[in-house]
Amino acid sequence: MAALVGSLAGTPAFAHDRVLEVIESNPLARALSPVFSPGVNLMRAVFLDSRLGELYLNLDEMRMRLVAYLRLQAAAPPQDPRLAPLVAELSDASPDFAALWARHDVTPASSGVNRIHHRLVGDFELRFERLCFAGSDDPVLVIYHAAPGTPGETALRELARLGAPLPSAQNPLDDIQSRQTSATSRQPASMVSE
Repeated sequence: MAALVGSLAGTPAFAHDRVLEVIESNPLARALSPVFSPGVNLMRAVFLDSRLGELYLNLDEMRMRLVAYLRLQAAAPPQDPRLAPLVAELSDASPDFAALWARHDVTPASSGVNRIHHRLVGDFELRFERLCFAGSDDPVLVIYHAAPGTPGETALRELARLGAPLPSAQNPLDDIQSRQTSATSRQPASMVSE
């Protein structure tokens, strides 16, 4: 997986597992958003780090897509043992997550658009494609791309040239990773029935 993700140097690419934990990413993905760093759980990031609202202009839409995707994973056997504790943690910590989870939306969003405000390269849109390997839904490869001649294409080219992730003073990873360490050190919660 690392070689495949790394070979996609001209576009942000990362892989995640069934509970949306990033397992591999390329430098351009990390320059786009530090939440695309290995070890970060995307669900925790979008619900527990308020700074992502500054980066993703369509954060509410993104949250709906991710919760519906996680709900799909909850319905597909075999269930990942990390799923119930993650759902319990997020339900306790985020009323927004709890409300979306209670809706029971199940949508395998394989593609879409994110609107981004990046402090280094401005505002732009990127499409994403979620790709699965034949016969499996884990891991999932996510590739961002921009239409030719758009601000998104210019922004990606500039991010690649800069090769610079957000400075650590504004890096949301610190808080997210400390929450993950705390969450994984607790006893697993009972299975969530909703």
